Amino acid sequence: MSFLSGLVSAFREGIERDRLAGGITTAGERLADVQRRIETAVETLVSTGVWAAANAATTAATETSRFRIVVMLDERTCPICLEFVGNIYEQDSLPAVPAHFRCRCNVSPA
Repeated sequence: MSFLSGLVSAFREGIERDRLAGGITTAGERLADVQRRIETAVETLVSTGVWAAANAATTAATETSRFRIVVMLDERTCPICLEFVGNIYEQDSLPAVPAHFRCRCNVSPA
């Protein structure tokens, strides 16, 4: 399913869901919802891309071959990122970071 067809499908499903629930949703309200979802998706892609570029620059510009992954430890930390805590990696075995969309981990020389 393409991105555009996914949006159209979500739009139609939302209108039908609202109709079945007894709510009245105008096309304008539904479009505003779709716009918010698109903005969130774009923010996610940009943020993840910026972290990826920063981590690539760190590994390329650093003379060491050993790295650690710095993990933001809080209530939003996911199980994937928790696996990185305390580990030291050789450059050739460094996991891909960001590990997922909205990943907040970064690479640092060990």
